[in-house]
Amino acid sequence: GTFLLGSRLYRPFGPSFDPVPEQLVRVSTFYLDVDEMTVATYRSLGGVVPEPKHNGTDDPYCAFTAAPGEFEEASLNCLRRDAATAACAALGKRLPTEAEWEYAAGGAQLESPYPWPLADPSPEDLCDQAVLGRAELLSAGSRHCLVMEPDLPVGPVAGGSPRDVSYLGIRNLGGNVAEWVADDFATYDDPACWGANLDLREDPRCEADDDLGVSRGGDWQSVTYNAHAHFRRSVPTSFELAFVGVRCARSIE
Repeated sequence: GTFLLGSRLYRPFGPSFDPVPEQLVRVSTFYLDVDEMTVATYRSLGGVVPEPKHNGTDDPYCAFTAAPGEFEEASLNCLRRDAATAACAALGKRLPTEAEWEYAAGGAQLESPYPWPLADPSPEDLCDQAVLGRAELLSAGSRHCLVMEPDLPVGPVAGGSPRDVSYLGIRNLGGNVAEWVADDFATYDDPACWGANLDLREDPRCEADDDLGVSRGGDWQSVTYNAHAHFRRSVPTSFELAFVGVRCARSIE
């Protein structure tokens, strides 16, 4: 389908986040995994993929452990983009493009502001909908949901939120962990990949600077605003971050 990638209605966080100017995009039909990749799935790939950063004192919110343990059904996180790419390839899949991810999160041509049918939700509504704002020691916005509901667990949640299910039946696009996409990062006014005109872009994928990639979706330590379908974030591709995981896609041959 064809849609407008980005949004004119956004909070100005800065050029590494701002989803403007909008881009007219057509994406071919594709499959997207219903769930984020789990530790157990990644572990099953054995020596085909590099080990992500382990759970431990360095980062207690990383889910991968040296031996199978209590986090096997948790969403994998703390992995570089090349590891995410390799894991999807080992399963006969690939990372989704930024355009594909947003198309799915916005309910395809519905172009919903969120993955779910919420009209002008409050931060409290979003705390109930998805795993967001659960970072104990970060900024006030990053722990907003913990302040509202002190009994919530800190960090990501195995299986995410039962209410974080999109129009298309895809789980945890709004929160839990953000997800690597295939694109390198460029601002939407950068003609290297995008641009300020409204030329139709067919199945775009940005290849600009492979040291800087893009993650999509809200996550357990993000402010509730990040649950928007249009939210984007630049992330160094070599970083292994507890708020970034992976979900795979597959083209239809």
